[in-house]
Amino acid sequence: MFELDEYPQNGRLAKYEKELKTLIQTKDDDEIKALSKRIFTDCINYLKTSFNLKIPDLHLGLLNHRRYTEISDKIDLVLGKRPRTYAIILGDNLGSPPEVYIDFEKHYSFYISTGKPINFLINLIASYTEEIIHSADPSKLETEIHQIVCNALEGFAEIKLTEDVKEQRLSYAKRADAAKKLK
Repeated sequence: MFELDEYPQNGRLAKYEKELKTLIQTKDDDEIKALSKRIFTDCINYLKTSFNLKIPDLHLGLLNHRRYTEISDKIDLVLGKRPRTYAIILGDNLGSPPEVYIDFEKHYSFYISTGKPINFLINLIASYTEEIIHSADPSKLETEIHQIVCNALEGFAEIKLTEDVKEQRLSYAKRADAAKKLK
């Protein structure tokens, strides 16, 4: 997870943030999740058009932390331990329709801890972007999609990632790939 300090105030991200702030004030969790699902669809459409990706039909599950952990634990039993994140995709290489699971509670708690709704949004978008790109080519390793994810995130969110954020994401990608090789 990372924090975002600068972003265009007339861009896509600012529009999402304005809507989210209103929903936070009304404490409408269902509408916050509906906005999150709409952002997922917007990410898919952006990646299809801007990166010419062939993305399968995806299902999105916004889970509480307990349920997300249960699913992750089951995956670890089958595929071996791997670095934990706040998003996973299942079925992308198992012949079934892919499902993207998001630890919605963890993403949202990051906003609570920083007091900035934008941090919830940018990290949710980063998780979506990575899993959607994986769905387009499940055989690619984390390090192979790292640059695509960074470029897509910058384009969709209309921001410039710092080198520190890019290095942090690359470091995770290398750890995830190393864990896959140990299986």
